[in-house]
Amino acid sequence: MFYWIGIIVLLAAFILGFSFLGPAGALLNPGSLFIICAVVLPLLIASGQFQYFLMGIRIAVGRVKKAPAEEVKKVLVALQLTTRLTLLGGFIGFLAGGISILANMTTVQMLGRLSAVAVVSILYALLGVSFLLPLRAKAEAFLIDMTRAPGSAADE
Repeated sequence: MFYWIGIIVLLAAFILGFSFLGPAGALLNPGSLFIICAVVLPLLIASGQFQYFLMGIRIAVGRVKKAPAEEVKKVLVALQLTTRLTLLGGFIGFLAGGISILANMTTVQMLGRLSAVAVVSILYALLGVSFLLPLRAKAEAFLIDMTRAPGSAADE
Protein backbone atom coordinates (compact mmCIF):
# COMPACT_ATOMS: atom_id res chain seq x y z
CA MET A 1 0.00 0.00 0.00
CA PHE A 2 2.79 2.41 0.88
CA TYR A 3 4.35 1.71 -2.49
CA TRP A 4 1.30 3.08 -4.31
CA ILE A 5 1.11 6.06 -1.95
CA GLY A 6 4.74 6.82 -2.75
CA ILE A 7 4.12 6.56 -6.50
CA ILE A 8 1.08 8.86 -6.26
CA VAL A 9 3.05 11.42 -4.24
CA LEU A 10 5.91 11.24 -6.76
CA LEU A 11 3.58 11.81 -9.71
CA ALA A 12 1.75 14.63 -7.91
CA ALA A 13 5.05 16.32 -7.06
CA PHE A 14 6.20 15.88 -10.65
CA ILE A 15 3.04 17.40 -12.13
CA LEU A 16 2.86 20.19 -9.56
CA GLY A 17 6.55 21.01 -9.87
CA PHE A 18 6.46 21.25 -13.63
CA SER A 19 3.20 23.19 -13.67
CA PHE A 20 5.16 26.13 -12.26
CA LEU A 21 7.47 26.01 -15.29
CA GLY A 22 4.70 26.19 -17.87
CA PRO A 23 1.73 24.23 -19.10
CA ALA A 24 1.75 20.68 -17.77
CA GLY A 25 0.46 19.49 -21.13
CA ALA A 26 3.91 20.14 -22.58
CA LEU A 27 5.11 17.11 -20.64
CA LEU A 28 2.59 14.80 -22.28
CA ASN A 29 4.29 13.31 -25.29
CA PRO A 30 2.85 10.00 -26.47
CA GLY A 31 5.70 9.50 -28.95
CA SER A 32 8.29 9.45 -26.20
CA LEU A 33 6.27 7.04 -24.10
CA PHE A 34 5.70 4.80 -27.12
CA ILE A 35 9.44 4.64 -27.89
CA ILE A 36 10.26 3.57 -24.33
CA CYS A 37 7.47 0.97 -24.23
CA ALA A 38 8.48 -0.29 -27.68
CA VAL A 39 11.94 -1.03 -26.30
CA VAL A 40 11.07 -2.33 -22.84
CA LEU A 41 8.09 -4.63 -23.39
CA PRO A 42 9.27 -6.72 -26.36
CA LEU A 43 12.77 -7.19 -24.95
CA LEU A 44 11.47 -8.06 -21.50
CA ILE A 45 9.08 -10.61 -22.99
CA ALA A 46 11.76 -12.00 -25.32
CA SER A 47 14.14 -12.47 -22.39
CA GLY A 48 11.55 -14.54 -20.54
CA GLN A 49 11.63 -12.16 -17.57
CA PHE A 50 8.18 -10.60 -17.95
CA GLN A 51 6.51 -13.00 -15.51
CA TYR A 52 9.16 -12.25 -12.89
CA PHE A 53 8.67 -8.52 -13.43
CA LEU A 54 4.95 -8.99 -12.73
CA MET A 55 5.83 -11.05 -9.65
CA GLY A 56 7.98 -8.13 -8.48
CA ILE A 57 4.95 -5.86 -8.66
CA ARG A 58 2.92 -8.41 -6.69
CA ILE A 59 5.67 -8.56 -4.04
CA ALA A 60 5.74 -4.75 -3.79
CA VAL A 61 2.00 -4.47 -3.23
CA GLY A 62 2.01 -7.31 -0.69
CA ARG A 63 0.14 -9.96 -2.68
CA VAL A 64 2.97 -12.50 -2.33
CA LYS A 65 3.55 -13.75 1.21
CA LYS A 66 5.97 -16.62 0.48
CA ALA A 67 8.04 -17.56 -2.51
CA PRO A 68 11.10 -19.72 -3.15
CA ALA A 69 14.35 -17.77 -2.82
CA GLU A 70 15.31 -18.70 -6.38
CA GLU A 71 12.10 -17.12 -7.69
CA VAL A 72 12.77 -13.90 -5.80
CA LYS A 73 16.32 -13.82 -7.17
CA LYS A 74 14.82 -14.10 -10.67
CA VAL A 75 12.54 -11.19 -9.78
CA LEU A 76 15.61 -9.13 -8.89
CA VAL A 77 17.22 -10.01 -12.22
CA ALA A 78 14.02 -9.05 -14.06
CA LEU A 79 13.80 -5.72 -12.25
CA GLN A 80 17.44 -4.95 -13.00
CA LEU A 81 16.87 -5.79 -16.67
CA THR A 82 13.72 -3.65 -16.78
CA THR A 83 15.60 -0.71 -15.26
CA ARG A 84 18.34 -0.98 -17.85
CA LEU A 85 15.86 -1.37 -20.70
CA THR A 86 13.93 1.69 -19.51
CA LEU A 87 17.09 3.79 -19.57
CA LEU A 88 17.97 2.35 -22.97
CA GLY A 89 14.51 3.27 -24.26
CA GLY A 90 14.92 6.83 -23.00
CA PHE A 91 18.30 7.11 -24.68
CA ILE A 92 16.92 5.72 -27.95
CA GLY A 93 14.07 8.26 -27.75
CA PHE A 94 16.60 11.02 -27.15
CA LEU A 95 18.63 9.94 -30.18
CA ALA A 96 15.52 9.60 -32.34
CA GLY A 97 14.46 13.12 -31.35
CA GLY A 98 17.94 14.45 -32.03
CA ILE A 99 18.10 12.81 -35.44
CA SER A 100 14.64 14.17 -36.27
CA ILE A 101 15.79 17.65 -35.27
CA LEU A 102 18.76 17.43 -37.62
CA ALA A 103 16.61 16.08 -40.44
CA ASN A 104 13.86 18.73 -40.11
CA MET A 105 15.56 22.03 -39.36
CA THR A 106 13.01 24.01 -41.37
CA THR A 107 10.97 25.94 -38.80
CA VAL A 108 11.39 26.92 -35.20
CA GLN A 109 8.04 25.33 -34.36
CA MET A 110 9.22 21.99 -35.74
CA LEU A 111 12.46 22.24 -33.77
CA GLY A 112 10.54 22.81 -30.54
CA ARG A 113 8.26 19.82 -31.05
CA LEU A 114 11.10 17.48 -31.97
CA SER A 115 13.33 18.64 -29.13
CA ALA A 116 10.44 17.94 -26.76
CA VAL A 117 10.46 14.32 -27.92
CA ALA A 118 14.17 14.11 -27.22
CA VAL A 119 14.10 15.63 -23.75
CA VAL A 120 10.81 14.14 -22.57
CA SER A 121 12.03 10.66 -23.55
CA ILE A 122 14.81 10.93 -20.99
CA LEU A 123 12.40 12.40 -18.45
CA TYR A 124 9.97 9.50 -18.92
CA ALA A 125 12.82 7.00 -18.61
CA LEU A 126 13.92 8.57 -15.33
CA LEU A 127 10.34 8.49 -14.05
CA GLY A 128 10.16 4.83 -15.02
CA VAL A 129 13.35 4.12 -13.10
CA SER A 130 11.95 5.96 -10.07
CA PHE A 131 9.01 3.52 -10.28
CA LEU A 132 11.31 0.49 -10.59
CA LEU A 133 13.85 1.23 -7.84
CA PRO A 134 11.34 0.87 -4.98
CA LEU A 135 10.15 -2.40 -6.56
CA ARG A 136 13.69 -3.72 -6.43
CA ALA A 137 14.22 -2.53 -2.86
CA LYS A 138 10.99 -4.19 -1.76
CA ALA A 139 11.98 -7.46 -3.48
CA GLU A 140 15.42 -7.37 -1.83
CA ALA A 141 13.85 -6.77 1.59
CA PHE A 142 11.38 -9.59 0.89
CA LEU A 143 14.27 -11.95 0.10
CA ILE A 144 16.16 -10.96 3.25
CA ASP A 145 13.07 -11.39 5.43
CA MET A 146 12.33 -14.73 3.82
CA THR A 147 15.81 -16.13 4.35
CA ARG A 148 15.88 -15.02 8.00
CA ALA A 149 12.48 -16.44 8.90
CA PRO A 150 12.55 -20.01 10.22
CA GLY A 151 10.55 -22.41 8.08
CA SER A 152 10.65 -20.12 5.06
CA ALA A 153 10.21 -21.40 1.53
CA ALA A 154 14.00 -21.15 1.09
CA ASP A 155 14.52 -23.77 3.83
CA GLU A 156 12.16 -26.31 2.28
